[in-house]
Amino acid sequence: MASIQPAPTHADLDAAEKAAMHLIAKPDAVFAAANKPADMADAQWAQTKNQIQPFVNQVLIAIDRLRNGGTHAEAQRKRVPMIQGTPPQKVEAQYSEEGRRAGRLR
Repeated sequence: MASIQPAPTHADLDAAEKAAMHLIAKPDAVFAAANKPADMADAQWAQTKNQIQPFVNQVLIAIDRLRNGGTHAEAQRKRVPMIQGTPPQKVEAQYSEEGRRAGRLR
């Protein structure tokens, strides 16, 4: 993972995680027709919605690595199956609980 300079703060990581979890929990709301940029075709907007999940998974893996260290493979083994097989509200609760246990979140 490339070093991010300046390093993100806990608040930065919290904001990124919250945005990622929102994309997982409410993709239909995020990608509603009313939110489509005027210069984007409907097909492009639908394609963007379909392509966002792998990106969001990588963001959550990166956040995990920044908070907890470890390798990309370790973070991926821990996060991706959980994200893909767990209802979003449970994923969000687990992230928050793990962060609290680690003393890294409010």
